[in-house]
Amino acid sequence: MVLCVSLNTPARTAVRGFCTVWVYVVNGEFQFEVGDEKRYLGDGESIFLPRNVGHAWACVGGKPGKIINVYQPAGRMEEFFREIGKYQGDQKIREALSMEEFSKLFSDHGMGMVGPPLVGEWKVDDDGGITQSALNFVK
Repeated sequence: MVLCVSLNTPARTAVRGFCTVWVYVVNGEFQFEVGDEKRYLGDGESIFLPRNVGHAWACVGGKPGKIINVYQPAGRMEEFFREIGKYQGDQKIREALSMEEFSKLFSDHGMGMVGPPLVGEWKVDDDGGITQSALNFVK
């Protein structure tokens, strides 16, 4: 499965046991953390995310960037992104789902969340809601 996205929202640290991912930066500046390795990538650069290794990324250039992800094998990623696509609109997914629901969405699709996004300060309130209290792009 190939996915092309334009974004500026950081991804949570995740683990996928069923697939590897190759990420190609079409444009923008991104920070990646794969296991203990930290890398910054720009236009035309790529990185390999092995299965069962925690990884996270964030667009750090101050404006949206575009990446292409190639999942092998795709497993349930297509279904996962369809589900996430339901939250495109006025309410962001982190506002619509509690932390428990967000974690379940990941686990229902063969993934695990193992940490917070690479940038920003995030809080989980008493009701399980996820809020971003600050955004700190560090390069």
